[in-house]
Amino acid sequence: MNNLNLQISEFCQQCQNVQNIKGTPVKREETTSEGVTKSVVTISYHCEVCHTFVRSEEHEPEKKETI
Repeated sequence: MNNLNLQISEFCQQCQNVQNIKGTPVKREETTSEGVTKSVVTISYHCEVCHTFVRSEEHEPEKKETI
């Protein structure tokens, strides 16, 4: 998975200013307490100026169903 090319701006604690941030997605497999394995995508956002971690998000990829 590649870096996300979205124009997102957020406040950077290190720079003390609003900066563009870059998201890097990582996909992993996770097993639930019921024993079901599912995919999870974690996106880590870092400041484009000083590269400080800003925040992260976790998502389950959408399942594409064929008819």
